[in-house]
Amino acid sequence: MRARFFKTGFGVLACFAACFLAGCGKPPVPPYPWWGSYGTEAGVIQAARDWSTEFEQYIKDWLDGLAPAEIPSELLPESQRNDKNYSGFRLVRPEEITADEQWMKRLSVPAIAVKDAYGEFWDPHVTYGLLGWMMIPFGSRVIIEGEFPHCRYFSLQVSHAFDPQAYVVSAYGAGEVAFVDADIEPLPGHVNPFRVGANRNARNRSYRVVVTAAVGDPTKLDAAAWKQGVYRDPGNNRRYCSGISYTGPWGDPGWNPKEDGYKGDKQGRFTSGVIWLRMYGLDDAHRPQGGVAYPKVTYQLPDGRKYFIAANFTKVQARLNRKRALVQQPPVEMKSSGTGWAKQMSILRAIGNGGARAIDPNGWLFPNDYLRAVYLGAEGRGEGEPGVRGLEPHATASVHINYLVRGLSLGTGRIVVVTGRMPTTPDTRRGAARMTSAQARYWSLTGYSTDYEQKNANWIPGVAQVSLMDDEIVKNAKNEYVIAFSRPEDRPANATAAEGVTWVDWGPGASLGFTLRWMTIKPEWSFAKSPTEPHLGYNTDIAATSYDASLLNQNNRSGYLGEYHPCIGSLTKEEFEALPAPITPDRIPLH
Repeated sequence: MRARFFKTGFGVLACFAACFLAGCGKPPVPPYPWWGSYGTEAGVIQAARDWSTEFEQYIKDWLDGLAPAEIPSELLPESQRNDKNYSGFRLVRPEEITADEQWMKRLSVPAIAVKDAYGEFWDPHVTYGLLGWMMIPFGSRVIIEGEFPHCRYFSLQVSHAFDPQAYVVSAYGAGEVAFVDADIEPLPGHVNPFRVGANRNARNRSYRVVVTAAVGDPTKLDAAAWKQGVYRDPGNNRRYCSGISYTGPWGDPGWNPKEDGYKGDKQGRFTSGVIWLRMYGLDDAHRPQGGVAYPKVTYQLPDGRKYFIAANFTKVQARLNRKRALVQQPPVEMKSSGTGWAKQMSILRAIGNGGARAIDPNGWLFPNDYLRAVYLGAEGRGEGEPGVRGLEPHATASVHINYLVRGLSLGTGRIVVVTGRMPTTPDTRRGAARMTSAQARYWSLTGYSTDYEQKNANWIPGVAQVSLMDDEIVKNAKNEYVIAFSRPEDRPANATAAEGVTWVDWGPGASLGFTLRWMTIKPEWSFAKSPTEPHLGYNTDIAATSYDASLLNQNNRSGYLGEYHPCIGSLTKEEFEALPAPITPDRIPLH
């Protein structure tokens, strides 16, 4: 779901690599803060307010029959004006458009087909919805009405209130403000099936949430929803948002550094807001949309009149619907023994940190103070920054998921083994009658192909090659797991459920980038080892001043997660078959 971003992100790595090979030095650091031609922060805010006033007047003129429905290009935020993937922005009355016509979609699939696989770094157990052009003036409201889906987790996330210091460029920037399922108050006479003890199969399951576009510090306007490591506001069906965001130097065509280097996407100084919908772990009987329709989105002016802004997004949807076969790769021996996981504090950071170390493991080419300056200048986010700019949630990611990332490679005749103790999670997918509390709400492990053929017209980034959700993994009485990945011809005879092992066909790609999604919703779905801030945050990021490798970045259980740390082993078939039964994490030698 991040196609435009990953085109930009891979551009960052391409720039780093080009500079390394050419000896041209480091790419330029974007200045922070960057006010460009506006001169000051107040100037940026005034520009946003001016757009809002003019846009609101046009909407009113259309409602009064004085203006055409097609929105003039000069009234669109610059990024939407320059983005050729969208067209036909027009005003419609709510009754003239269905909910199904409002959303871009990516539906969950029961299994990955490696010869016909989706990309964009998604979790195949999840159904997504994206409204990527939420353009509304300040004071307008977003009304979202629907039914709670039948799934493990459901959320709505909306671009936070307008803060010119927190940039948004493609998918760089601060996270969106969230409504998490259990916190949404249902309509009178209806049931919220996500609350502990609630009837998950209730028929009356409708909700209505309202978000108002405003200027201000998001952490003050929505204080409870931005509480570090929690991100909840139970029973409050209202939030603040913005239909316009400032992009900073990487979006501003006016920032043109003299040095060679990556200059950003230059799509424009302002971009629109967005709305994200996520349904994790669909009930088996209600795939792929949780047994409900997508919710209806309506905009409302301060004077009470309602409208919606429609767009032609067929190009984007077609891109999301693309599939490709995974590329067969020769075996690659796994290196970096002793290495654990990194926590993704930003997608840009994950790409930049990984790329810098891939180019030079010692990091001399891109020292950490330089990387920190790049990230701050590009995103307006970083360690110790105030407000939303210093928190973990980052653009396009679920605010309740702790994303742990690392690469793994499959060598000749090898079995890659991931072991640990899994947090308990609710048992929901077979239609359980009641929601229960647990140590986590959701846990999954997904490996993405790292083959890179961007010049190939059929290449798609982030194709999921393997993916396992918590309830698909064999666990013993202690909730310990042993996941063995190999090619079918190398599968050990004892890699079976009866021996306590979940065996997975690794697939054609030799090297995969793995993402572990560990969802914590405090306090009902959490425990002492939940990998949330402040225990695990920027202190797990290699570019941070507070970085502590012992917390997460080592391949052992002496860090913060203890026995819940997913450790890595690499064995031959013969070595694995020699393991005594039952096979438990302590029997797997660490890589």
